[in-house]
Amino acid sequence: MGTFTVAIRSSMIALSLAVVAALIAVPGVAQSNTGPPVALKVFVGPPSEHRSGDAFFPDIIVGAVDAQGNQVTATSFVTVSFTNDSPRGGQLSRPGGLTASMRDGGGFAVFGFLALRGVAGERYTLAFTAPNLFMTTSQSILITPGVPQELVVTTQPGGARSGELLDPQPTVVLQDSAGNRVTDPYTVEAIPSDGQLLGTTRIPTQDGTASFRDLRLTTTRPGSYRLVFVATAVGSGGDFDTFSDDFVISSGTPQDWGLQGTRTTLRGKKGIRVTGTPSIDLIGQRVVPYYKFPGQSSFRPGTSRPLVTSTGEFRYQRRTGKKIYLYFATEDGSARSERITIRR
Repeated sequence: MGTFTVAIRSSMIALSLAVVAALIAVPGVAQSNTGPPVALKVFVGPPSEHRSGDAFFPDIIVGAVDAQGNQVTATSFVTVSFTNDSPRGGQLSRPGGLTASMRDGGGFAVFGFLALRGVAGERYTLAFTAPNLFMTTSQSILITPGVPQELVVTTQPGGARSGELLDPQPTVVLQDSAGNRVTDPYTVEAIPSDGQLLGTTRIPTQDGTASFRDLRLTTTRPGSYRLVFVATAVGSGGDFDTFSDDFVISSGTPQDWGLQGTRTTLRGKKGIRVTGTPSIDLIGQRVVPYYKFPGQSSFRPGTSRPLVTSTGEFRYQRRTGKKIYLYFATEDGSARSERITIRR
């Protein structure tokens, strides 16, 4: 790979020198009866359309001219930048910097390996300046999306109960180094950190975007999960991957916590006692009681937080003589019990 790159660069340098030699040899380009250099001129300019992040080819070549427009030899240093009316988001880069010497190029400033990264759909114009010479500009350059560089999650997957559709469903976008959406054909696969991911887990991109529609994650262990997305180029082995943020998968259905509710007396008044033995591993966690009385439309969380002991049990008590409906859930809501009723 290194030998190939060196060969390419050597060929480009040789081509640039050949262009310079050709420019000097063209009749009327450099004349003996010329005046002093007064301005810069682009002799080999950029194309009208350019892929973001790529280096210009052939190299951009700038020289000096006299008052009559004749090419003349100069030894100034020429600097390239954007014109003031170019849009934001553009970036120029070049090994060795953005200044080239006319002395090194036989009277021409040769901008080898000058790369432009910008916003797709925008037009940029290059400005060339040198001390004591009038500046010059290139034609405008329309930027198109560059080479794919990363996969970005634009819509994070949301949590759900085990086996139910994630809400929202995730969307990923293939982007170049400037953040432009790349429309090259890719296939994106979603892979869970644990559990089993159901639905259409492998889909093609449409205009650089992959929007999943029916992903469901099933697991016997409620908690936090992530997805990894892997994009593979159609017809090649180029891969990109990225991770989603964490999302919570809760129990698919209320678990059998072995709840038993009885009437009791608490400090001389009527009360209730509920004991439970969760069938899932909640040892060391606290659970939240949710209750409502007859005539109430919704459950409310209680202030008590019973601890699941080392034996996997918990006990909950409260003073009330009314009929009461109860269920219990973990503090993070990842698992809940069945509902029980304790009558008067």
